[in-house]
Amino acid sequence: MEIRAYRPEDEIGWVRCRVLAFLDSAYYDNVLTAKEHYENQAIELIAITDQTVVGLIDVEYENEERSICFQGSGLGGMIWHIAVHPDYRRQGIARATDRS
Repeated sequence: MEIRAYRPEDEIGWVRCRVLAFLDSAYYDNVLTAKEHYENQAIELIAITDQTVVGLIDVEYENEERSICFQGSGLGGMIWHIAVHPDYRRQGIARATDRS
């Protein structure tokens, strides 16, 4: 498995992974046909196995307090998307992404 930064050419795999991951969740009907882009800087990582996007996380983070997050004090960030492809769950993908 490789954990790396998202690239524009990963978009179809990103969308497929997110859709499949959400099918058996309360967000099953929150379907995107394209990856969102963020106004602020963001950490956008994907996990790839056998040329398939099997996990993803997008975190937009603040450079100015309360520009994204509205509770607490100090700079923060918002996890907009986090998903693991259902065929690859319970294989440590989220844990590996945390160490990247």
